[in-house]
Amino acid sequence: MTYANAATRQAGRIKSGIARRARKRFWQLVDFLISRTPIRRALSPNLCAAIAESAARTVIDDRQSIHRFWSQSRPLNNVFPQSEWSPRSQTIVSILDPYVTRDVSILELGCNAGRNLNHLYNAGFHNLGAIELSSGAVQRLRSAYPALRDVRIDIGPAEEMLTQYGDGAFDVVFTMAVIEHIHPDSKNAFAEIARVAARYVLAIEPRDGSATHRQYPWNVAKEYRAVGLELIELRSLQSLWPVEPTPANEFKPGLASYDAMLFRHVAP
Repeated sequence: MTYANAATRQAGRIKSGIARRARKRFWQLVDFLISRTPIRRALSPNLCAAIAESAARTVIDDRQSIHRFWSQSRPLNNVFPQSEWSPRSQTIVSILDPYVTRDVSILELGCNAGRNLNHLYNAGFHNLGAIELSSGAVQRLRSAYPALRDVRIDIGPAEEMLTQYGDGAFDVVFTMAVIEHIHPDSKNAFAEIARVAARYVLAIEPRDGSATHRQYPWNVAKEYRAVGLELIELRSLQSLWPVEPTPANEFKPGLASYDAMLFRHVAP
């Protein structure tokens, strides 16, 4: 009887594995066909993203599709966190505090619904600016955080919006979980960030990166070094967490693979 039960369980696992592989192959075929025909433009970006996720694709979408996805009012699986005090946002303050005073100017790339900007404002940093691809996210920001009503937020792709700023326009430019969504065809973004930052660039990004339909595994430190910056501080994001790093305190499991990297221009 024991042998028969074991054999039945093994057969069930085999069938389940075959079914999973068949589903994955089906969605890979659908994804392949959609990505190579004009029908993609007629489908919602969220539907295309759901198909790519089901296919477990590891090649990033074209740049236009990436921009279409993130400019939606509600991108698939994206959240719009809002809080008056955020452990996650406090990590930005913690790594910057030894280097800057409260009167510095700070530009955030990919501000989403404003959690980081609001936290910085409440911490005494009032000279703020941002770039955000989604006008819907900016509307949420304006509604949730009246204190940010006068903050300039340019809406559009970061690599394009940055060209509108002068050299050294901000003392600090920072990203948090944003670089991984910059398309490889937009590699110029690293040079633009370095140009706009007068003093420091802060990148809080995945240590090794991910390769998916909307993520590219950048070697962030390598790219910033290539445009004339030097890494002056490297901390794991978890080491900067001001409270116990648990999901209840905003520390999701995936954040264990994030680092905070602080750069500055190489001295001549």
